[in-house]
Amino acid sequence: TCDRNFLWLALVHEFAVAAPHAYARITPTCRAQFATGKGHSKKQPVIDAVNTWWPHLNLKPKQDNEADALVLATMALAHYQPSRLPFTLADHQRNNLSAVNWPVIA
Repeated sequence: TCDRNFLWLALVHEFAVAAPHAYARITPTCRAQFATGKGHSKKQPVIDAVNTWWPHLNLKPKQDNEADALVLATMALAHYQPSRLPFTLADHQRNNLSAVNWPVIA
């Protein structure tokens, strides 16, 4: 636990303090709502949503961390290059994107 805490603090320090990078803060509720339309979804509906968007990945039930990462990546793609999405955004997804403070990327 101490090693993980140190690693987390080292990463946060590197990204936010030592060499600031552009990043968006997306809460777990916002991530779940983008994926499923419900902010307090269980992990399996999020995995199911990712498998609907990206069927070639075929995520398994225990791959919830991968699903979370793919939801965040999909949100960034939807914000910065929506034409590259293989699906049409629903209203709740557009609302989630507008709620995030996205950094300006040159």
